[in-house]
Amino acid sequence: MELINLPYDDSSLSCYPVSRNLYSPKKESNFEYIIKKVDYPELAFNEKLINIF
Repeated sequence: MELINLPYDDSSLSCYPVSRNLYSPKKESNFEYIIKKVDYPELAFNEKLINIF
């Protein structure tokens, strides 16, 4: 609990999609590439869906 309550500057955090194999029990995921950024077309920003432009 002590660690959870420490202040943390979240401006250094970033997020991005990673390989779908990361949590697959059928795939070996003990490789550095597994946490590299992966682009999935279905996650691309689509202005038409948001309809704000």
